[in-house]
Amino acid sequence: MANTPDSAACLEDGERTLTPISPFLGLNYHFGMLLGVDDFSTEQAYHRGKIRLHNAWLHREGVVWGLEVRLDTPKSEVRVRPGFALDGAGHELRLEAEACVALGAWFAEHREDADFSVEAEGDEVRFDAYVTIAHKACLTRQVPALSEPCDAARTDTAYSRVFETVELRLVPGRAPQPPPPPYHGLRVLFGLDVARTLEDGTVEPGDQEILDARAAVAALPREQQRQAWLDLFRRTAAADEIALAPATDPDTGEALLFPTPEREPVVLAELRGIVLEKTGDGWTASGGTVSNDVRPSHVATRTIQELLCACLHNPASPLADAGGPRIDRASVAVNGVEISFTVDRDLHEASVRPAAFAVSSFDDATGWQRATIDEAEYDAATKTTTLTLDEALGGELQRVIAFGTGDSPLLGADLVPLAGATGDPAAIAYNGRDFVYMRKVS
Repeated sequence: MANTPDSAACLEDGERTLTPISPFLGLNYHFGMLLGVDDFSTEQAYHRGKIRLHNAWLHREGVVWGLEVRLDTPKSEVRVRPGFALDGAGHELRLEAEACVALGAWFAEHREDADFSVEAEGDEVRFDAYVTIAHKACLTRQVPALSEPCDAARTDTAYSRVFETVELRLVPGRAPQPPPPPYHGLRVLFGLDVARTLEDGTVEPGDQEILDARAAVAALPREQQRQAWLDLFRRTAAADEIALAPATDPDTGEALLFPTPEREPVVLAELRGIVLEKTGDGWTASGGTVSNDVRPSHVATRTIQELLCACLHNPASPLADAGGPRIDRASVAVNGVEISFTVDRDLHEASVRPAAFAVSSFDDATGWQRATIDEAEYDAATKTTTLTLDEALGGELQRVIAFGTGDSPLLGADLVPLAGATGDPAAIAYNGRDFVYMRKVS
C-alpha cells in the first residue's frame, strides 16, 4: 500500500469539507492571470464534479471488481479482499489491501445494541450481520505553512494532501432491502418488474399502458415488430428519465446533485447464521454462511456488448422470442359446457386436441376435480378455440390451462409452441409456455 499515508486526519463529513465539487463552474484562464488557492480549488472541484456526475447517473452504485467478503472460521474473522466500487453519489471506492475484523471482539462490543437480534443457547450465540463500504476522505502530509499571509517570520504546518479511502463496517442484522431500481417502466416492458397495483387490485394506469402497448406490438406481424419495439422502448425510456430526480439532503431537504446522499454505503455481503461459541474470556466462530450476491455489480461495457450479440443471434436466448402464438386473456369465456378463447396467431389445427388442455374446478368438500373435455375445435377465420366439456363446471374456483409445454402442446401454424398469454415475456425457442386462466365463481 505505497500510496496509503502513514497518518491522517479524517473528518466525519469527509467529502463536503475536504474535496468540494462544482461541476458547472470552471476557470477562464487568460494571459497574466494571478492564480491563488481559490482558483486551484475551483479547477479541481470542476473536474471532480464532472467525474462524479458521470459515475452516479450513468453507472450507479456497484462493485467493479474484487471486494469479496469471506468468513474465516479458523481465525474467527470476517475478511474483505481488495477491490474497487462506485457508490450512488459517484465516489470511487478503492480498498488497497485485505481488511478484517475479529468477530469475537466485534460481538462483545455490539451485543447490547438495541437493534441487535441474537439467539442464545448455552454457550453458543447465533446472529446475522452485513458488510458495507463507504467513501471517506482524510487529510495527510503536513508541511510548513505561513501563519498569516503577510507574516513571513513565523511558520506553521498544514496538511498538503487529501487521501480518499473507504470505511468498512460490519452491521448487526439482515441487510436492508435496496430501494426500487430506476427505470421501472422499462423493467415492466422487459418483464423484469411486476406491474404495480392500486388498492382495488387494478394495475396502475401507467403500467397498464405499457402492458397494453407491449401486447399490441407482440400481436403485429413479425416484419413490423422490430420498429414497433424500438418506438415503444424510446417512449418508455423518455417517461422513465422524466421521472428521475436527484436525492435530497436528509437534514436540510436541499436537492443534491446525485441519486443518493453523500457517503451512502454500498452493501457488499450478508452473513447469515453466524455461530459464536464462548471460550474462556472470548468468542470463537464455528459456523455461518456469506452471501456476496446481495451486492450490486457492474459489468464492463465490452462484455455487455458481446452478451447482447450472443443473445440476438442465439435462438435459445432468453431475449429472443420464438414467436409462438399467445392467448388473449380477456377473450376467455366460460358458458355452460363450452370454453372459448382467441389467439393472436394461427394455430396448427392438428395440435388442437383435448390433450393440449386441462380444465378443473375446486370446492371445499371435494377439492380439485378434473373435467372431461369431449372435444376441442379451432376456427381459423376468427382464430378462436372452443372446448366442449361433458358437463358444466361447478365449484368455487375454475381453472383452464392450455399447454405450451409437455408432450402435446398447442402449436402455431409454424410449429412453434404456445407462448402463454398476450403480453407475456419472450418464450425461449421451442420450450413454450403454458397459459393459465383461473376465476372465482361468486
